[in-house]
Amino acid sequence: MWTRALAHVVAAALPLAALAASEGSRANARRVAAEMGKSIVNIQIVSEDGGVRTSCARFSGFVLDENLVLTCAPDLADTLARAKGVLEVTYDNLWSGKGSLLAVDAPTGLCLIRCEGNPQPPPQLPLAADTVPQSGTRVLTVANPFGIERSVRYGIVRAPLFCGEDSSSHCYELLLPAVPGEEGGIVCGLGGNFLGIIMPVRCQGAPAGGFAMASGAWPQATVLPGSAVSAIAKHLREGRRVLRGCIRARFTISQAGDAPQVAVAAVTSGGPADEGGLKPGDVILEANGRKLATLKDLAEAALWIEYEGVGKDLLLTVMRAKAFTVPVKIAVGLKTEDARKDGGRGD
Repeated sequence: MWTRALAHVVAAALPLAALAASEGSRANARRVAAEMGKSIVNIQIVSEDGGVRTSCARFSGFVLDENLVLTCAPDLADTLARAKGVLEVTYDNLWSGKGSLLAVDAPTGLCLIRCEGNPQPPPQLPLAADTVPQSGTRVLTVANPFGIERSVRYGIVRAPLFCGEDSSSHCYELLLPAVPGEEGGIVCGLGGNFLGIIMPVRCQGAPAGGFAMASGAWPQATVLPGSAVSAIAKHLREGRRVLRGCIRARFTISQAGDAPQVAVAAVTSGGPADEGGLKPGDVILEANGRKLATLKDLAEAALWIEYEGVGKDLLLTVMRAKAFTVPVKIAVGLKTEDARKDGGRGD
């Protein structure tokens, strides 16, 4: 009898515990969003004709320091020129001011904007960035697409997107539909750690805003990882162009149990990988002393090559001919376009 009564008490307590945990999670998310949201801004391009103001485009951004804002808008300069408009930045305290475009990183579309005069200096967003989060991680997106109140959404990290050698960067997707105006907003962990910036999504046949239904499915939110954002922002603030690294090799990625298997598909003759002794068919086991145990590890290695590796050595351990391991040292070169601009040898 007592056993049955105890069972009833436990059964009744379980849903209450789950509800309490859920409420605690929501309360924590609200706290994180409120804190991070203080640094989020709305940016719009405004044109004026005969005293009539027209908003030509809206997107989000965040505060780097008292007068600097970072956003992600690849066509910002062209849109400004076409609309003959001005940038208007609205902060979380609803103060608005005119902004000036200082610098653009063309491959990613990251833009640095100066906006001065806010009587209540907003808090800057710390870019002590975490690297690519593990697939399945729950995150928050915080943006301000309309200039009145921030938008906050839950998302789940999907596997990283490994782009081509000469693409802008290695991003990751969220299991969360993209929303116009949220590009330039941030992605953060449930503990408040900065994880990246939301990128615009472009679909074939999209209207001017860049969004369209693709094969009946709305595009998912794409994120530029925090480590990439931090590196690019540093260069933009210093007035320097971002130099991206590359080793001139192509890979195939397959899943072997829980770990990715990264095999060398091709090596460009005369490129850094070729000169370092990497061979087609080699399987990458370690990069700079770190095992490639997950797709997260692989993404972080790719980001290191791209944003930190130029002029440094990439140390690999590879399995060759499925029989023995070989150390390979590769001097990371420049991506082709960067090498052309520097007047140097392509990688």
